[in-house]
Amino acid sequence: MAEMKEYIRFIGGIRKAIPYLAVSLLGLMLLGNPVLAQDDTSSEEEEFVLEDTVVTGSILRNAGMEMPTPVTVMTVEELDMLSPTTLIEGLAELPQFFNSATTQTPSAFFESTGAGTLNLRGLQGKRTLQLLNGRRVVQSTLFGGPDINLFPEFLMKATETVTGGASASYGTNAVAGAVNFILDTEYEGIKAKYQIGNTEKGYGETYEFQVAAGFALGDRTNILVSYEKTGQEDIYGKRHEYGWYDGSSLLPNPDPNAGETPDNPYWLAYPDVRSRVDSLGGILGFPASAGGPYIWDESTGKFEPFVLGEVCNNFGCSTARWGSGDDNGGFSDLISPETGRENLFGYIEHNF
Repeated sequence: MAEMKEYIRFIGGIRKAIPYLAVSLLGLMLLGNPVLAQDDTSSEEEEFVLEDTVVTGSILRNAGMEMPTPVTVMTVEELDMLSPTTLIEGLAELPQFFNSATTQTPSAFFESTGAGTLNLRGLQGKRTLQLLNGRRVVQSTLFGGPDINLFPEFLMKATETVTGGASASYGTNAVAGAVNFILDTEYEGIKAKYQIGNTEKGYGETYEFQVAAGFALGDRTNILVSYEKTGQEDIYGKRHEYGWYDGSSLLPNPDPNAGETPDNPYWLAYPDVRSRVDSLGGILGFPASAGGPYIWDESTGKFEPFVLGEVCNNFGCSTARWGSGDDNGGFSDLISPETGRENLFGYIEHNF
């Protein structure tokens, strides 16, 4: 009876050990697979190198303070395509600038007419920080920033515009943003450029001459020098020098029966009508007993008797055949002002 109990206990132990034996056998079968040695020829193959990694999309989120500030970068070549005249004219074409003061759209006379000052989003030039190679430049007027026309265009490499507010980094004069003009400080050599142009009508001739040079003194010092001169003739809406303009105006019809029929109107159009009451050089209104009025004559450099034209009213006369007077309106209708720019620039950079 005791032997039977020992036999049953032995059989029960074997049944309990079967799962552990199965796991052990499976492990021996996996470890028993042969391990193949690597081919010796693989060492002779070139190692693969990943040159570029392009991220086309990402689901990672950054905090708002870690987002980059929006920056618009424009090269000099791109600005020349927008406006081949001056640097300020090309930048003013960008949408982020509004009502900037340029040579062609000057500010009021007390804001230094002709100065070039950028205006981000119409917040005025004094709230738009304008830097030259990352450094502040002295303001040219009391109402705006520096004159961009003083910067060496021929040595520019690119411009960077921070279109978001940058007052946290630069101060209150960068509330609207900041514009950085980057110089090509590593340029070495000599280059020159000359161009001339004109309008289709033959008015408003422009010219531009630029020369620049860069030198390296050792490994730490770079020297840049440049000279630039540009100019543009003025364009008026009406001038007697223009072939299409004849200074026509309405004067009373000398016919005593004028105005009675449609074919004989009271007013007639006469060419070359000039004022008899005012002049750019001045009119001396003497009475007839003293010789009548006198008008300043630029050709003689003195006042000459005022000669009335063929047909006159109280304000003007037609001088197509004879007569004195100035077409004052022709000089007031200015489309594009006469501009000129001459700049000599020097720059030295040394890395300590």
